[in-house]
Amino acid sequence: MIKISRNLLYLETKHTLAYLCPSPVLPGHSLIFPKQQVSKLYQLGNDSSFDLWLSVQRASKILEKYYFSTSTTIEVKDGVNPWLYINIIPRKSCDLEENDTIYGIIENLSFGEDNINLRQEIEMLKKLISN
Repeated sequence: MIKISRNLLYLETKHTLAYLCPSPVLPGHSLIFPKQQVSKLYQLGNDSSFDLWLSVQRASKILEKYYFSTSTTIEVKDGVNPWLYINIIPRKSCDLEENDTIYGIIENLSFGEDNINLRQEIEMLKKLISN
């Protein structure tokens, strides 16, 4: 089971939760979870699937704006864990020496504990989401 502090939650919908990652690869790294625990994307019902992807779209837009990024890496963890989730990572030109190294870093991701250094960012993201 993946446990992330609710203090890192910045977006909640009927079927989806979006958190800032407690150990981010790059600033703004977010984790989007369906509330329904499934390990495979195809196991989600239509409403949950639709809501999940709308939340990914919404979070990506806000993250790009807040972190002044030019693109995002979106990576689906399908069947790897007991709980499906999606990484959204705002990107900037030359943020990593080699672009594809991000995938190896994501593979070794640790969720860790609450990250109090992210609280200010979370409050700003909540404000942007509500507007």
